[in-house]
Amino acid sequence: MNEHQEIHALCRELIPMFDELDAEVQAIITQHTSECEECEEALSIINGIFAENEKPLPVMGGEPDFNPFKRLSLFKGIISIFFLVARVIVLGLISYNWVSNYHFETTTLLSAQLILFYFPLGVIINTINFLFFRNKWFWITLVLDILVLLFFDTLF
Repeated sequence: MNEHQEIHALCRELIPMFDELDAEVQAIITQHTSECEECEEALSIINGIFAENEKPLPVMGGEPDFNPFKRLSLFKGIISIFFLVARVIVLGLISYNWVSNYHFETTTLLSAQLILFYFPLGVIINTINFLFFRNKWFWITLVLDILVLLFFDTLF
């Protein structure tokens, strides 16, 4: 490989990052492109691409009012409210069933219903919370579920 071919190969490698090169290297590439049509064409294509990309985009009415995660945050809020409502409904049904059928006789049946109905719901909801939220909401609901399982039967 002679010197011209070596410079040609190096220029082909360096032309895509022409604007980032030192002035000396840019001068060598410019000198080579004056002698080599293939490299001159490549440099003009690269300069044309960057010139098109650097044109400012037209702004219509200032900055756009756009929140790309608006739907995601709305979905997370709806899911959180749904989980809270599901917990309240299950606790309400357990309390109603216990009060209407057992008339405050024994809390053992209330504890059994909590373990049978509320515990699986809490596990499923907290698993979903951990997978999708992983923030303080997960820890708050986990502590809330533990408190409900430990102390809900003593409220009556």
